[in-house]
Amino acid sequence: MKILKLLFVFLFVFSLSQAHAQYRKRDWHVYAGPSVGGMYYVGDLKETRFAASGYTNPSIGLRVMSQYKNLIAVQGSYTYGSMSGYDTLISRSWAINRAYEFTSRTHDLEVLFKYTFFNQNKRITRSTKFVFYPKIIAGFGVINFKPMREYQGEMIDLRALGTEGQYIDNPAYPDPYGNWALGFKLGNEISIVTGKRTTIDIFGYYTFAQTDYLDDVGGGAHINVEDLAQAPNADVLAAFAYPRVLQGNLTSTPGNTRGSSEYNDGYYCFGIAISYRLTELAKGSGMSLPPLFSRRNF
Repeated sequence: MKILKLLFVFLFVFSLSQAHAQYRKRDWHVYAGPSVGGMYYVGDLKETRFAASGYTNPSIGLRVMSQYKNLIAVQGSYTYGSMSGYDTLISRSWAINRAYEFTSRTHDLEVLFKYTFFNQNKRITRSTKFVFYPKIIAGFGVINFKPMREYQGEMIDLRALGTEGQYIDNPAYPDPYGNWALGFKLGNEISIVTGKRTTIDIFGYYTFAQTDYLDDVGGGAHINVEDLAQAPNADVLAAFAYPRVLQGNLTSTPGNTRGSSEYNDGYYCFGIAISYRLTELAKGSGMSLPPLFSRRNF
């Protein structure tokens, strides 16, 4: 997968740049490790921005962080997860009548900046056993998403289907949207040093996605019934565009917008990470492998 290859190249170059840096007194340290957690979707197919059942999906990730004096840090990370939304879980009748739903596998590449606002001067030494650092997180990233939905036992790519008439030759309908989006991130983290080299990070942050199509529901109007014949896979499109209209319920009458265009979609990312310090605390030392592999510094 191209995304993973790019990530590993980034991590390799980032690590080498730190490995060759020698200081009389080491102020920068490099950490790396995995993370597990969840992603929580917020958008047109969710009633409010507050927590609700049925919208949380698992995620896993990898991270590399360069930290200066326990005060500031820069982290590069990759998160793989999923998000989903369902009108049937919304209590408002107009939403249930739409009968929209989606699920999406996501790939998130992030650059996060962290600032420690408490315990900044608490030094980590070779004998450190336990100390915690509350942090503020801000940053940005790019997310790759692909909203899909099941139809007669097959998963349908909603973007390729064009649920707002994107592939109908008519200027009244919007152009196809991209499946990459920029996101701005804001949250917090608590880092707990639990040993000579290990740190447990408990994190949570929100991504303000710069797209309204994470869930495939933008602010466009419903497709006019007479235009359906011009669209590829018109039968599937009709089933998704008018799930209740076709059953005699006119709440989703063509001409009404499919969703709100006032706000972009977003999602929460939260979880726990275990980080291993790759740099030595001693003067003039460089990077070292974990004892499991080697005790030789390089």
